[in-house]
Amino acid sequence: MAAGIGATGGQGKAMSSFFCTITDELMQDPVCTADGHTYERAAIEEWLAGHDTSPSTGVELPNKNLTPNLALRNSIDEWQETYGMHLRRADIVIEGRPIAAGSFKTVYKGSLRVHAPGGDSKTVVVAVLKIRKGDCATEADMFLKLGRHPRLVRFFGQCVDGEDQLMVTEFAKHGSLSDSFEKWEDTITLAHNVAIMQQIAQGMEHLSAEGIIHRDLAARNVLVMSFDETDVQKTSVKISDYGLAAGSYDRSHVTIAPVQLPTRHMSPEALQKGRFSQYSDVWACGVTFWCFSHILSPFPPSFSRVRCLLRVRALSHLRSLFRACVRSPLSFIRSL
Repeated sequence: MAAGIGATGGQGKAMSSFFCTITDELMQDPVCTADGHTYERAAIEEWLAGHDTSPSTGVELPNKNLTPNLALRNSIDEWQETYGMHLRRADIVIEGRPIAAGSFKTVYKGSLRVHAPGGDSKTVVVAVLKIRKGDCATEADMFLKLGRHPRLVRFFGQCVDGEDQLMVTEFAKHGSLSDSFEKWEDTITLAHNVAIMQQIAQGMEHLSAEGIIHRDLAARNVLVMSFDETDVQKTSVKISDYGLAAGSYDRSHVTIAPVQLPTRHMSPEALQKGRFSQYSDVWACGVTFWCFSHILSPFPPSFSRVRCLLRVRALSHLRSLFRACVRSPLSFIRSL
């Protein structure tokens, strides 16, 4: 059943009913079936081509009729317009050379003109992510599902006008946590480390609560929003980059094909079987804590995927750390 846009709340978080339970993506053409549920048309048509049962309940369907859910579609369209998911290319300015690059995107510093009621506008500094491979819909959907959270990087919207696919997020003037390793080596204190670990754990706890498996948590994907070597309270970090994230929802894990993955942060079951869960995110959280608290990677750069797997299976020098935080990273940090 469609709900009004006001039900999304003041933070602009998308309602769960806006997403197809088959694809976990924001619906563009929602249709109702005989089971009373709504799905993306293309997804349910593909499902019904090979099944006579409901993908939600498993009960046999009396018919395969599809009825457009126009009320829900209107709510989704209204929500997209209200919360600025789609940005105009003319409002985005990309400045200079890239400040970072990954396997699927290039990141630039830029600015965004934000329009306010009454015709006023202001310009804010942002990070502009230019998608080089695939499309930005998957990562944008993750941002939308998660809504606003103080430990997750803020999403301003996406732009698919023209040839480039762009995503716009808040800008971290200090860069990533990995960028700060050497710079902080002589100034960061234990109190700073604990504060950073707490904040990362809070962000990951929110992802877990929303049924999201990050799959690529690492120091390079933790952005430093502010840092003061004399005042721990002014330290602020946020989790970013959901390009590899996956929804688990009612499942305990997801199995992913062996594509380009962060080998050095992967748990044994992820390395061996491509199997990811909240527990593999906990493992990655532990590796991330190790990296910035020791200012080094637990594996030499020369290690291949196989050598990393052998080292992880042996647990070796990581054994004591992961035994302490395997249950809950947030509980582990609170106990320090």
